[in-house]
Amino acid sequence: MRILITGGAGFIGSNLADCLATKGHSVTVLDNFSTGKKENLPHDVTVVHGDTTNKNDLKNLVGFDVVFHLAAKVSVPLSIKDPFETISTNVMGTVNILDRFRDADIVFVSSAAVYGETNGKVKEDSPLRPRSPYAASKAMGEVYCNSHAEVYGTKISILRPFNVYGPRQDASNPYAGVIVKMMDLAKRNEPLIIFGDGEQTRDFVHVQDVCRALELALGKGGTYNIGTGVETSINNLASIIIEACCSKSIVTGAPEESGQIKHSVADISKARKELRYEPKIGIKHGIEGLL
Repeated sequence: MRILITGGAGFIGSNLADCLATKGHSVTVLDNFSTGKKENLPHDVTVVHGDTTNKNDLKNLVGFDVVFHLAAKVSVPLSIKDPFETISTNVMGTVNILDRFRDADIVFVSSAAVYGETNGKVKEDSPLRPRSPYAASKAMGEVYCNSHAEVYGTKISILRPFNVYGPRQDASNPYAGVIVKMMDLAKRNEPLIIFGDGEQTRDFVHVQDVCRALELALGKGGTYNIGTGVETSINNLASIIIEACCSKSIVTGAPEESGQIKHSVADISKARKELRYEPKIGIKHGIEGLL
């Protein structure tokens, strides 16, 4: 198949590009390289330097069977600081991609952040209560995907990954995920900073499991949670990382960040049933694989 990955030089996108290119697909990556890196990409993919918000950057991209749309501003703090940039990229960029590739199957990568605060495992039909401009932008993208599919008959799958971690996350990025930041500190025996009481929980899912889910969603349509169904507290995560790194780090507290969610864990029964998705990498094994 001829496949386009927007945001394909980023963390999830580059891992997906690896996976698909290895299986013999013709892969093109579109990225503006604001955070993605060319060195993340395998040599046998076509790289286009461009931005989803610029229609001129899209006009020469033709003939794709599938589009994985991952290009986005993904930071909650950044979205609070500059909501316009987040909305522009995450909503208008999505509108441009859907309009340009009406004949392709599309997989839109949303986020578990669209649910907001939840109690227990959250299902796909749970109410959406986004608590940040980032989360709101992803919810808006979903709404447009669904309306676009109704109007044009495009097959669109929407995936809501929970807390993704794995190779190629950049610890130097101030908005990097908690696992990569904690591991970087633990390897240097520096204090691990926990915001709030540390009892907030997350469903940490390895990027390889997410890539499998993205492939399984091709041509399906519908909306799916992608996680493990297992919640881990930030306090417990810190302990796992300190042990895995044989670190002398201590844990220190910091004020809770605005826009953050207390508890988040996926009900993945729909993905298991309809996509035959099954997470394979547990949190301890996944962290050990990053050492």
